[in-house]
Amino acid sequence: MQLGAPWTSTGSERSPLKSSLSSRSSPALPPATLIHEEFHEANVFVRGGRPRLLDWAEAAVSHPFAGLVNTLRDIAFRRRLKPNGREMLRLRSIYLEPWTAFAPPGELRQLFNRGYVLGALCRALTWDRVVTGQSASVRAEYSRNAAVWLDIIFREAIQDGVKLGA
Repeated sequence: MQLGAPWTSTGSERSPLKSSLSSRSSPALPPATLIHEEFHEANVFVRGGRPRLLDWAEAAVSHPFAGLVNTLRDIAFRRRLKPNGREMLRLRSIYLEPWTAFAPPGELRQLFNRGYVLGALCRALTWDRVVTGQSASVRAEYSRNAAVWLDIIFREAIQDGVKLGA
């Protein structure tokens, strides 16, 4: 697959990712919801004692767990937390608690992992769309970002498993 070009597929090259995101034995998805994709402390401002969430450019209606990739990575980076460490797993549990109306915690954790990988795919596609058609200097500066997200997808969806905050 070449980023920035239409993707034609026979299906065989995408089967590992596809099978990691869905399977016949997987639990039902929670309902789609509004996700921000850039929810981190640099986009939250307080005005008049009330928080304001900025930068909605990459918001979408999607899997409710897909929007936490940047959030958890930012928290881990800024706080120097270990990927999949106690603190990161606790943050995931806190986020999932309201969703227990849709599925038990064990199933939600499985769904969360799939949503997290989907979120990384969204990030790769976003960066690809950002650099496509840009000047050579912009592509040189930012084109690496899509490849980084694809590497995360490969490692976490196919090879090693999801690492929250990695």
